[in-house]
Amino acid sequence: MARSQGVPLTAHYRVSHSRRRGDELPSLRIALEAVHRIRTLELHIPWTMYEKVSGSMHGSAPILRCLKMRNPHSLSNVGRTPPVLAINRETFPELETLELYCYGFSWSELASCHKLKHLNIDYAVFVRPTLPTVSEVLDTLDALPHLVTLNLNNVLSIFPQASMEEPRTVTLPHLEHLILSGDATACASLLDSLSFPQCARITLLFGFIGENELPILLPPIHSRLTGASSIGASAPFHSFAFGLDFKRSLVVRGWTSTLQVESEETELAQFEPKFHLELPRWALEFDVIWNGLPLQDVRSVWVMSNLVEELSLASQLDMLRKTPHAISVRFSQWPAKNLCDLLGVDDHDGTVILPSLRTLVLDKLNFQLCIAHENGHHGCLQHLESVLESRRSRHAGLYRLILEECWHVSALEVGCLRDVGAELIWDGIERIKEDLATDSDSGMDPAVEGYED
Repeated sequence: MARSQGVPLTAHYRVSHSRRRGDELPSLRIALEAVHRIRTLELHIPWTMYEKVSGSMHGSAPILRCLKMRNPHSLSNVGRTPPVLAINRETFPELETLELYCYGFSWSELASCHKLKHLNIDYAVFVRPTLPTVSEVLDTLDALPHLVTLNLNNVLSIFPQASMEEPRTVTLPHLEHLILSGDATACASLLDSLSFPQCARITLLFGFIGENELPILLPPIHSRLTGASSIGASAPFHSFAFGLDFKRSLVVRGWTSTLQVESEETELAQFEPKFHLELPRWALEFDVIWNGLPLQDVRSVWVMSNLVEELSLASQLDMLRKTPHAISVRFSQWPAKNLCDLLGVDDHDGTVILPSLRTLVLDKLNFQLCIAHENGHHGCLQHLESVLESRRSRHAGLYRLILEECWHVSALEVGCLRDVGAELIWDGIERIKEDLATDSDSGMDPAVEGYED
């Protein structure tokens, strides 16, 4: 510290549980006593340690641009109120980035930090901070016009009820990414009260939401995505993805650019979506989710299923009927028989579902034993061929069929699909799942999965 003289500092400190915390306090205090020289400060420390060194942080930090404070998970914190940090213009006049996990602060004092660009506040469910109301948060955001990213997780109080508060609008003209989670009613009220550019990204995470909260949450979402309450013109969705993720949650994503879902190298998850929504799995059965989304311009769709739980045919049809102009569609982790049932459905006007479909990608599909066919899983391939031939005879033929990492597909069996379109692309991988009997008394090997190339 002495040899570095007056140059700006970056202080990044994380508690190591393999060391004695008491031995680390002197060096941490030395760094914090030079807070007037620190430009970036990141501390991952428990509340008990912060209380011992907080006195060194009370001085002014005139060049501090980035402050990140995180409290490690600990059973001793359950039900406790986190310590409150002094965050205002006097202590941090140049602060641009603030990220707090399980640390408290005053929203009214934060309003004085007019240069703030990135605000990330996260409270775990096991702590008991004094949560602000939607009105109090709006008062602060109204004083932070330069915000670029805003992330509020379990931050908003449900009292008083949003419907009882006076309607108002706060404009964030430079916002690029909004992330909300927590109480659905309060988040819906905040979303409905913010005005930001239509091109901004929206991420909404609601893994725990009641059926009575869904009708409250959806209207401000639909209003935002259709451009009714945004700055600038509405940007249509050109690519769309929905389905069940590994957590068995309903995931909905939308992109304003058209992504090529038929390319193995192009994974939609690699691209940041303009809209990302996560809801409990049961929400999939409510078609009101799709009714308000602007899906008429969608050209590519990715439908994700789950190895544990499958999507119902009715819920699939409700969404896919909203995208009649989809040209490329990828189905991931589906039983092949269910896909055949879907593609063979007649729409309300007598046409097939997805009438504009030209590229069909089957990703990790299981051509399992088809009881209805004497030829086993080969009969399932024949069933798919029959469905696709029927679509072609009704002027909805495929141009390209792509099979990637599908189960129970061999070079001999895949040949029956060569005439359903102009191009058939298969990765050539033969995957066979063998379930061996398991008997602990006989000493037999447990069930395994084998791959044959």
